[in-house]
Amino acid sequence: GLRAFSYAFPDDDDLLYAFFFSTAKTFGKASLHFGGRYERYEDYPGRFIPRLGFSYKLSPNLSFVLSYTEGVNIPSFYHQEDRTINFPGGFRYSFRKLSLEKEKTLQASLVYALGTGIFLRNTLFYQVQKERIWHDPQVRAEINLPKFSVSGFESELKLRLREHLAFLNLTLFKVEKDKPIPFIYDGKYVAGIPRLMLKGGFSFRLPLPYEAYLSSSFKVIGNTKAKDGEGVPPYSVVDLYLLFKPKPYFDFGFRVENLFDKHYQRAGGGSIGVPWEGRRASFDLNFRF
Repeated sequence: GLRAFSYAFPDDDDLLYAFFFSTAKTFGKASLHFGGRYERYEDYPGRFIPRLGFSYKLSPNLSFVLSYTEGVNIPSFYHQEDRTINFPGGFRYSFRKLSLEKEKTLQASLVYALGTGIFLRNTLFYQVQKERIWHDPQVRAEINLPKFSVSGFESELKLRLREHLAFLNLTLFKVEKDKPIPFIYDGKYVAGIPRLMLKGGFSFRLPLPYEAYLSSSFKVIGNTKAKDGEGVPPYSVVDLYLLFKPKPYFDFGFRVENLFDKHYQRAGGGSIGVPWEGRRASFDLNFRF
């Protein structure tokens, strides 16, 4: 019941390019970091994205890190132009070209390192999001949301051995302030932002005559339901990745997302992160010259 629209690639003078730089200066136990990039997104205006950081080593195993970052997310090419969707029954709805998704993040972390193999990082963060891209997979539509802010806490434990790596990450979110959002919710709940998110995984080298690694990861996303019960219910996904490196200059991988092919029913609202399509497999090849 949906109508597909044709589109053309941008002209040669509407190119995507970026310039990156980074520098750091150490003063005894303290260090300052400054970096950034300038990016030009086709017919979107170019913008400078800074990154500032400060770290201080409280003890040989404990460090304090304070950072400020900015970021952007470009919409898919299909959504870089005005479009109209025809629904069954003759109903039509027009969507405007989407703006760049922008965010500003301030975070403070305590990082504890036990030897060279165990790391524990606890972080408090505050993020302001503007023009966040919200996606409804049922009607295949995206819109930019009003400006709002999110605060949270993140704790990550990482174990790194010579040929093994494991991690566990817990993140808690809270929407601090937002404006009424048409078609979604009012109040302090935004579809697509969960109350909590738990991620984990491991990677180890396989006993083969060449380099090969098996990696598995999972994520558990808490519900994004508002007080009226509408929203996205909790869901979980397991991914698997195999990496083969027969030569130093060549590697290839095989990835399976949503390994157990779980399907989730939408209960109003939407989130671009929910794997509605079920299991998905992909390959990648990399050559270095």
